[in-house]
Amino acid sequence: MKIYKLLIPVVLFMTYSCHRKEKIEDTVRSVKCETVIPVEDNKEVSSFPGRVKAASDINLSFRVSGPIVKINCKEGTFVKQGTMLAQIDPRDYETQLSATEAEYKSVKGEAERVIELYNRQSAAQNDYDKAVYGLKQMEAKLSAHRNALADTKIYAPFDGYVHKLYYDENETVAAGLPIVAMVSTKGPEVEINLPSSEYLKRNNYSSATCYIDVYPGKVFCLDLIGATPKANLNQLYSTRFKIIACEGVTPTPGMTAMVRIKYKNENDNSFRIPASALLNKGDNSYVWIFNPSTDTVNLRKVKVEQLTTDGYALITSGVKENEEVVTAGINSLKEGQTVKKLKPVSKTNIGGIL
Repeated sequence: MKIYKLLIPVVLFMTYSCHRKEKIEDTVRSVKCETVIPVEDNKEVSSFPGRVKAASDINLSFRVSGPIVKINCKEGTFVKQGTMLAQIDPRDYETQLSATEAEYKSVKGEAERVIELYNRQSAAQNDYDKAVYGLKQMEAKLSAHRNALADTKIYAPFDGYVHKLYYDENETVAAGLPIVAMVSTKGPEVEINLPSSEYLKRNNYSSATCYIDVYPGKVFCLDLIGATPKANLNQLYSTRFKIIACEGVTPTPGMTAMVRIKYKNENDNSFRIPASALLNKGDNSYVWIFNPSTDTVNLRKVKVEQLTTDGYALITSGVKENEEVVTAGINSLKEGQTVKKLKPVSKTNIGGIL
């Protein structure tokens, strides 16, 4: 009987110790955590049909009139910059220039004599002024007639292809009429038409690419050139992109393309966390941050930009890259509580069986 009385305190002590130990172990909760990662640069994509255009597509014309005596190119041929493409009959302009040169020499000689006499104080100021201004007038006339003779020829302003010829040899043309149409070989462009809502976001483009049917599987990167600030009759804004060649393939003008535009985030400091990590209190949102050095958690206020359809939240403030947030059991945690981080399930142990 005395032995039993001695054992009762020992049993009670052991029972109390075990109960306390279980209670302490129960307070160390296991939590599931995920790492905070930055949001990708692009959050929105829009697609628009477009057409490939030449970087330069111009019509060339003579600045003087007359009959065409030579066309030195054919449609579809490649020509280098500086190549003479067409010429009108220079006869009348050569005659005009010869007469002007002779008149200029006469006026120049007379003006030089008057200027010399004036320098010797042997000519009147009025004679000197007439000589000087008469010489300037003849110099301008001579320059104009030289230019007129030079304008009887059209030269290629850049390397490119002859797209169209509007006249043939022996036809008489007036100044300013298009004679030759050229397209450059410089990187082609894609032109699309944007509605006003997309035009207003033009400064928020992140990147752009295009797909062309005749080049299946190839993606062409684009650089924004600019957008016309005035809408057309359909209330659309013309926008042009430069095509960057893909593996040596260069689209040609006239091909149809589908342009995909990606937009930047409104806030470049957005982060992505599971929506299950959010703890809502009133109008504010919070997350539990896991501290790996102390195995404790701390509550922190965050600003939620938006919730995504794949179960994540975009956070603009309150978290940092590579921090860990608790994603399960968030309602039963306390500030500074010690927790045990669950190990992630191995990809080869689906379901966590082992």
